Amino acid sequence: MASDIKAALYAFLAADAGVIAQVADRIFPMRAPEGATLPLLVYHKVSDPSIHTKDGDMALSHPRFQITAWGSKYGDAEAAIKAVRLALQAYAGPTFQGIPVSEIIVDTEMDLGDPQSLEYGVSLDAIIWHS
Repeated sequence: MASDIKAALYAFLAADAGVIAQVADRIFPMRAPEGATLPLLVYHKVSDPSIHTKDGDMALSHPRFQITAWGSKYGDAEAAIKAVRLALQAYAGPTFQGIPVSEIIVDTEMDLGDPQSLEYGVSLDAIIWHS
């Protein structure tokens, strides 16, 4: 189930016009390939806590994904993450690329930087409630 939601997140972002306008098809799991053109997005799962009741597993998940936009200029990274935020906040359901999703919560946003490559990053966390 977790890999399905990862694939759904990728497909959702890769199909959004605002995201495409900022990063084209440069959306990568875990890390970008060396020498990839900027700006780009990298996403990974931060956590996927289980929900249990006295009756057992509820078959409901809420993984937290971190999506980071990287750019050679801060404004490029900021514009790319804004497109991601707008796409996720506009989610209206009831399915997310075929997976029943009840809610997407866009959470924590922060600035990052890579002192070795001198790239700028802006990340956000998204919690995707799905069954």
